[in-house]
Amino acid sequence: MAELEMVLASLWLEFRARSKTLHRNINKVLSTRVPRKLLYLVAGVSCILLFAVVGTDVREEQELEFSGTGQLYARPPVRSWWSVDGRACDCTCIPPTIGVPGEQPPADGPVLTRDYYEPGFKIPSGYLCADGGDGVQLVMMVQSRPSKAAVRRTLRRTWARPGIQRTDVVLAFLVARTNDSAVQESIEKEADIFGDIVQANFVDHYNNLTLKSLATLEWVDTFCPKAKFVLKADDDLFINFNNLMQFIEYHQDKRNIIYGNLVSSPKPERDPKSVFYVSEAIWDQPMFPRYMGGPMYLISTDAVCGIFQHLMKRPYLFIEDVAVTGIGAQGAGVGRRRAPEIYTYPVPSNNTCLFRALLGAHQIPTDDLVDIWRRVHDPDIACRKYSPTLWDHCIDVAEQAPLQDCIMALNTTAESA
Repeated sequence: MAELEMVLASLWLEFRARSKTLHRNINKVLSTRVPRKLLYLVAGVSCILLFAVVGTDVREEQELEFSGTGQLYARPPVRSWWSVDGRACDCTCIPPTIGVPGEQPPADGPVLTRDYYEPGFKIPSGYLCADGGDGVQLVMMVQSRPSKAAVRRTLRRTWARPGIQRTDVVLAFLVARTNDSAVQESIEKEADIFGDIVQANFVDHYNNLTLKSLATLEWVDTFCPKAKFVLKADDDLFINFNNLMQFIEYHQDKRNIIYGNLVSSPKPERDPKSVFYVSEAIWDQPMFPRYMGGPMYLISTDAVCGIFQHLMKRPYLFIEDVAVTGIGAQGAGVGRRRAPEIYTYPVPSNNTCLFRALLGAHQIPTDDLVDIWRRVHDPDIACRKYSPTLWDHCIDVAEQAPLQDCIMALNTTAESA
């Protein structure tokens, strides 16, 4: 029954987006001299057909990409997306001041992000954000692996459910390309049923996590630029949606900023044997800029373009959170502010009151989500109520271990269930 509700909710969101376009077109035609009875008949039939075609044109969109002007066109040759034709550049092209678009990097130098990133979307699902996101408070882009359909189903039943139901929130699951034909077929079916899948063009891989976040920024800039905030989230989180919306409402006037778990004084790993090795050719400073922990962070949408553009000029760094919220944000002049309630560490699954006091927690077992969701919304369990100022005394704690102690200390005053 819950799955049926999720399907119907997804279909309704798509119908609502498409019906707005139909309504505008009908109004245009009504100004002509065509008999009104005929127009109303056509409009009625169109509304019926609208339900029939839901999900069918997703496959057609898989064969299309979006150009720099946001118009559909047949898939171009590789790298033609970077062409600069004299028009003003936005997030979807590379300014000529940083080199010739498509130019190969030096053989002995690092690969630039613009030469590694594959723009556009195999499954864009742009209809999720009608009218460019006018009236949208939040875009929730949940990054997921193509094969994790079962996880996504659980999220739709639990913490993602309010985001599906609200008209001022856009929720999508971002996956990348897979070379497994069976998994790809499953992704396409999932996109047809739920309408909330966005599939990028590059291959899904751990070293491409930075590309996934860049794809999130590209999607928001292309389809939902009028939204106020975008949340980047992993699929192994528990997110308290009600708290998240309270936080956004409290900070709704803040612009050019990122909220999250701020990591201070991070050092690059210089040991070539380490999986996190970063050469001086990629980053030559002794310290990384301050950055937000990668599992979950909140960006005001006016910061999206600057971060995207700055990273395109730089050597590619696979450490996603450092690249996007550290190097990209610093280069674009974007502020970063700690929000202790964006907790990028695990929380014991039985700690109901802490889940009620946070915006999110990381590495939560999927099998525990349904029970956590039930307990968080159980009125018979008494806990401290969340407010956007609840964690203010922890904001200035510099190091991560004392920050965790600060959060856990506050929670000891509330009963756990």
